[in-house]
Formats: sequence, C-alpha cells, structure tokens
Amino acid sequence: TIPAPAQLVLELYRDEAATKRTKSFYPDEGELLADIGAAYRTVIAELYAAGCRHLQFDDCTWGALVDEGFQAAIRATGSTPEAEAEKYLRVNNLALEDRPDDLIVTTHVCRGASGGPYDFVAPVLFAHENVDAFYLEFDDERSGGFEPLKHMAEGKEVVLGLITTKRAELEDKQTVIDSINEAAEIVP
Repeated sequence: TIPAPAQLVLELYRDEAATKRTKSFYPDEGELLADIGAAYRTVIAELYAAGCRHLQFDDCTWGALVDEGFQAAIRATGSTPEAEAEKYLRVNNLALEDRPDDLIVTTHVCRGASGGPYDFVAPVLFAHENVDAFYLEFDDERSGGFEPLKHMAEGKEVVLGLITTKRAELEDKQTVIDSINEAAEIVP
C-alpha cells in the first residue's frame, strides 16, 4: 500500500503556502503531473522487480471530493471539483501506464472524516481509473447507497467495506448480508 499519486497532488496544493511553493517549482501543472506519473512508474517498476504483484493506492482525494465543504474550498481557489477530479484521475492513470500485466492494482478510497456519498466521483473514478479493484467504505450512512456502483467499469471488482473500525459495536449479521445482496444487484 502506497499513497496514491492524486494524494501527493492534493498535498502539494493543500493550502496557499503549499500552492505557492509548488508553483515556484512547477508553474506548469501539466509538467508536474507528468513528472509525478513518471516517478510513480519508476517506483512501481522497482516494486515489481522486487516481487510485488499486488499494489494498493491509498487515496483520500476521492473521499475528500465528495465532501461539500471540500468542494466549497476548491471553488474558493478558482477551480472546480470536476476539474480536480479529472486531474486526480489523470495523475493516477499516468502512474499506471505500461504496468506489467500480472501486477494487480487496487484503490482504497479512504473516507477519513469526509462525508458524502460516492455519487459525485463515481462516473469519473469507477468508470475510468485504470485499476483492477476498488476497496470502498460503506460502513455508515455518510457513504450513501450503492447506486453509484452502476458506474463501475466492466471487469473491475469491488470490495464493500461494511464492517467498521470506527465503533466497538458489532454489525448485525443479517444487515451485512442484506447490504451485500443489495450491492450485488448493481455489481455482480
């Protein structure tokens, strides 16, 4: 598990000071994304050479992008949530160009403290990120329903995070089973 390229991009523009520093080195954002993609391809190749055959991106950017407060902060910078989603998708996919056929790559959408359903990011992330599977958090109401799974590209797998680490109480077994069955109606 490594931080996703998109996560690095988010950190480079986290606040006004970080943005200013980043732009002082990379006035052309496209060049920055290309360099991050190339650096990740190098790391991925080295991990593969060392025997890695399953790589997971830990990616909090998508969890943040569904949060209305984060979307408002993006708009305050003059960008749009849609533009940021396309940027995050682009850098993640650049990192995965020319990956070995037998390297499984997954993305865990880390929700952290962000709230909001997957609806906004699903058409971009689920349909177009070049990974084999998504590990998603559906452990409370803030994640919304399973409807966004309809955007899942064919051949991708989904792991439903139905058991939480946020509370000590065990989930009801039948509720978990019912949730799996509900999601399976959308994605087999």
